[in-house]
Amino acid sequence: MASVTIGLVTHNRPHLLKRAIKSVVDQTFDDWELLISDDNSAEETAFLAKEYVASDARIKYVRWDGIGMTRNFIESMKMADSKYFMWLCDDDWLGENFIEECVQFLEANPDHIACCGTTQFMKDGVVQRANDVLNFEQAEPAERITDYYKKVNSNVILYGLMRLDKIPATIVYPDTFGADLLFSSQIAYLGKIKTLDHVAFYYSEHGISQDQNKLAKYYGLKGRMLANPYNSLRVEVFNLISSSSIVFSNLNQIQRWFLALRCSLIIRERFCMSATEAKIRKSLRIGARIKRVFR
Repeated sequence: MASVTIGLVTHNRPHLLKRAIKSVVDQTFDDWELLISDDNSAEETAFLAKEYVASDARIKYVRWDGIGMTRNFIESMKMADSKYFMWLCDDDWLGENFIEECVQFLEANPDHIACCGTTQFMKDGVVQRANDVLNFEQAEPAERITDYYKKVNSNVILYGLMRLDKIPATIVYPDTFGADLLFSSQIAYLGKIKTLDHVAFYYSEHGISQDQNKLAKYYGLKGRMLANPYNSLRVEVFNLISSSSIVFSNLNQIQRWFLALRCSLIIRERFCMSATEAKIRKSLRIGARIKRVFR
């Protein structure tokens, strides 16, 4: 059994898949298993994947019959049987020392559940920007998850290396807008997360995940939720924490409701408030600070 499983999710992009596979094969760390999880692609994808399977016993290929983007992620994780797991999309790729550095960090820091690299956002082969280095290392789980919702933008934590044995088999990865955020926030609650500034992950800025409106339509949002999909997300966050996820079962019901409300309000403030509402809220905060100064 390999110590690391990489779930490489793909759908009809063989011209990009080859680069993703090669970035795994070229890793300085070699105790890995690559699981290519193909959601009903055309035959060209299967042909390419099977070529790699024939040339390297560490590579496996499974083809699904149109299960959809979210389930493709879920099923690839379910099939993993290793100490560590990570996802990779077919249009992204890894720096050559990504797995080695992440494994070394997690081995040396047992209180961390995941770590990721500094993400280079790519378009047409050119670096557009690098992600902010986000670390969630607070001692209290509630502080980690609230800090996550305060800071997360591009959710590159999803593509970090995770301790598989610390993640409940029934963890919620819902088929809804913001599913990746909902999943990663649970990971932040379960343990500390570190971004390694000397490790590179290359993320392609194209596809449905880069178009909020297309993504919202893909998940069937309508009306007010379609106009601003983050309204849907804050409802999902409240439901996740208050009732649907086993991750928060260490809290009593009142604690779950309080944390759910806290995280939902953070999303509302960051993404759902009008400019006027945000200005009023900022004024109220300033007023409260002035009162504290003159007490």
